[in-house]
Amino acid sequence: MEILYRYDPLDMGSTVGAPDDEYVDEATRTLRSVLDSSDEWGLRQAIASRWPGAEAAMVDELAAAWRHPTKTEP
Repeated sequence: MEILYRYDPLDMGSTVGAPDDEYVDEATRTLRSVLDSSDEWGLRQAIASRWPGAEAAMVDELAAAWRHPTKTEP
C-alpha cells in the first residue's frame, strides 16, 4: 500500500496530500492479481496488467515486496 501511495499512479495519494490509507482497496486488488504468480515473469506480468503504464521502479518495488525472502533470482 505504501508503494502505491508513494508512486501514486491514480493521482489520489501522495501527490494530492490524501490520507496514507487511500490505496487500501487498490492494494487489495493488486494482491489478488498476483496471488497465482509462480515466477518472476508471471509476477511482473500480473503487476503490469494491473497497473498499465506504471513506472518501472514501482513495478520493481512491488515485485520485490511480493517475493518470498528466501527465494533468489535465477
